[in-house]
Amino acid sequence: MNKKEYKKKVAELFSFKSPKVEKYKKLTHSDNTSLGKQDQVNDDKGEKEDDIMASTAPKSTSDIVQFGKKRDVIIIGAGLSGLSAAKELLAHGLDVLVLEARGRVGGRTFTELKEINNQKSGEGTKKLWVDLGGSYVGPTQDSVLNLIDELKLETYLVEDTTDIGYLRANKTSTMKNRPSKSQNNIERRSRMDPVSTTPPFGSFFHWLDYVNMVRLIDSYGDEIPKDKPWEAPRAKEWDAKTFKQFVDENTWTQRVRTFFNNIIPEIEVTCDPNEISMLWFLWYVSQCGGYGRSISTTNGGQERKIKGGTQQLSEGLQEAVGRQRVLLNKPVHLIDQTKGPFVVVTTIDGSQFKADYVICAISPHLLLKIHHQPALPAVKNLLAQRSPMGQVFKVILYYERQFWKEHNYSGCFMIDSADRAAQPVVLSLDETKPDGSFPAIVGFVPGTSWYAMKDKTDAEVARIVARSYADATKLEEFMDYIRVERFDWTNEQYSGGCYTSSHTINTLTKYGRYLRDPFGRIYYAGTETAIKWSGYMDGAISAGKRAARQVLHVTGNLEEDEVWRKEPESATVPPTPFVYPSSFKYAPSLGSIIKFGSGVLLIAMAGLIVHKHPACWANRRW
Repeated sequence: MNKKEYKKKVAELFSFKSPKVEKYKKLTHSDNTSLGKQDQVNDDKGEKEDDIMASTAPKSTSDIVQFGKKRDVIIIGAGLSGLSAAKELLAHGLDVLVLEARGRVGGRTFTELKEINNQKSGEGTKKLWVDLGGSYVGPTQDSVLNLIDELKLETYLVEDTTDIGYLRANKTSTMKNRPSKSQNNIERRSRMDPVSTTPPFGSFFHWLDYVNMVRLIDSYGDEIPKDKPWEAPRAKEWDAKTFKQFVDENTWTQRVRTFFNNIIPEIEVTCDPNEISMLWFLWYVSQCGGYGRSISTTNGGQERKIKGGTQQLSEGLQEAVGRQRVLLNKPVHLIDQTKGPFVVVTTIDGSQFKADYVICAISPHLLLKIHHQPALPAVKNLLAQRSPMGQVFKVILYYERQFWKEHNYSGCFMIDSADRAAQPVVLSLDETKPDGSFPAIVGFVPGTSWYAMKDKTDAEVARIVARSYADATKLEEFMDYIRVERFDWTNEQYSGGCYTSSHTINTLTKYGRYLRDPFGRIYYAGTETAIKWSGYMDGAISAGKRAARQVLHVTGNLEEDEVWRKEPESATVPPTPFVYPSSFKYAPSLGSIIKFGSGVLLIAMAGLIVHKHPACWANRRW
């Protein structure tokens, strides 16, 4: 059978026609008569021939299904979640194979390594690592912290010792941080600065309004079960509202209302507030430890980074699993459960693999790119449709020196602007390496800002971003950047966005309960399925382990009560309680003050009327 007849036969067998599939089929190497000759399978010849499709075309569907070695579990996705699942299964003696669509491991973590020759400084060539994807870790993220320790990697603190710039309506103020503190004394820093990102609204009434919103977000979040948010007492009411409606209904001042609509959802989940469910957002913040911990640097989700970059985590897991078990450039287009008591997985190049079980360690919306036999249940299909990815890119500007620290700025800026075409960065952080090399600031361009910048070149974006920093600080030196890095995750077809997928209104209460439910022999991982630090690297790792333990349970290798095993606390970064200032706890809400004041005013007016018209009061005619 020649190549043309072979391709036609594959199309007939699977009845899956799309321009993308045909394009990939045409990429088959012309000098290969066999799909079994694959360089990336670094295993013995016999295992290669077992795993990859035979050199001659199959004569029937049954021939395909019966061919090859059957694994215990096939895992789709070689990000942190998929590789963590593979490692957990291997530890219990199961035979696994990981299929990854990209040509690398890591998923939404991506570290570029570059050699930079700095002739000006005379330092010669230095190695630069750039985290273009997920990069931050912090206290209570025990799954990722324990993996860091296991792989013998090191973390360092993100700069948070000097002032934070806050720009609103072209007026700049600073959130004054503490006097100098030891970078190593995390407990002391936590006590002195529980919320390093409290904006300086400039008015006591604005502050009261802000504090009330923080307390509402946390107290409502406490009502939501982390594993079953759809069972919250007010789940249906909250799921029917957008986060914007929640903010508009509970804020009294325009400045605070704008802050929670323009800044918070875009920093936290890279979405507009009118795109996401109130219930989902409250759950998301709560399962990260609450508003303060989720948004803060010190004692928060952005406290640390990994020396050398976060992709080392996936690369370390790949080594632990075994490179021969991780096949790259294998986008899956068909999962077939109809051929027997097993699953057949077909990749877009025609390769086929067979296993007892499958774990999908990908974002929910990517399930729609995979053909299923039988079809996905309607509830899972609808859930995937209602779980869009956030929109964001990072832009990193490099400088000759950390001149902003000379002016007591930490490199962290929060920019609250209605003109995102001119001021696209919502949040920035210092990106300088821990040894002081490669001074840089990373800016996050999410949601509305992403849309305003999506068609601009790297050079155009860099100029606009640098200008916004210069405006925020009145330091024109920000225009003198020497290098730019930018990576837009919405252009990644196997991610489709970042940081995580969100849920639209009425999604969690209708379909959320099916997120982690297995479909036949298919189980689900990915950071979106986590119940702690979902959307972060920590959530990806814990979700992968949980999915693996689900499979271990159904195969008789684990008791059911072990599936949701709690991760041991990190020994190197132990959890530190996140405590708000006492003023947060005891401050009255602005709403209660206004209502009390209105009541007093009404009583005073009534008293005045009685005083002026006693006869009317006596005769009850007024």
